[in-house]
Formats: sequence, structure tokens, C-alpha cells
Amino acid sequence: MKSRQTIERLTMIARKGSFQKAANRLYLSSSALVQQVKKIEEDLGFDVFKRDYSGVTLTEAGKLYLDTTIRIFRRRVTSAARPRGAYSTC
Repeated sequence: MKSRQTIERLTMIARKGSFQKAANRLYLSSSALVQQVKKIEEDLGFDVFKRDYSGVTLTEAGKLYLDTTIRIFRRRVTSAARPRGAYSTC
């Protein structure tokens, strides 16, 4: 995953259960959002979302991917905020 923006978009889709609802909330067109997700899924080689008549849900692989990516992103942000040489002594 390349950016915080991508994490936010995937998370919003998962929360809303709909590309259209997520797109509205993100001030994007639903077609642009769908295209972005298709590109991500192509690059990854697996489906992040299961699509059906009732909406979208994360696949098991999608859950694992998003959870792992969020954890990695948080670690990067935390370590970037910590001054060099500042380590806990506890």
C-alpha cells in the first residue's frame, strides 16, 4: 500500500459496505474509487473486497492485508515522530 490516502479509502469502503457510500463520504466518484480498488487488487494478486448484491465486505485476505498495512503505517508514523537516539530504558 502506497499511502495514507489509500488506507483511508479502503477503510472507508469497509466501514460503509458500499463503494457509492464511501465515495460520497470521500468526495470522489464511485467509478474512480472502484477503478482504484481494482488496480490495488491487480497489483496484490487477490481480491480485497467481496462484492455481491448487498454491498461489499472485506475478504479474509483483505482483512489481513488492511490490518497489517495499518499496523505498519502506525509504526512508521510512531518511529518517525521519535527523536533519533530516543529509546525507552524500561
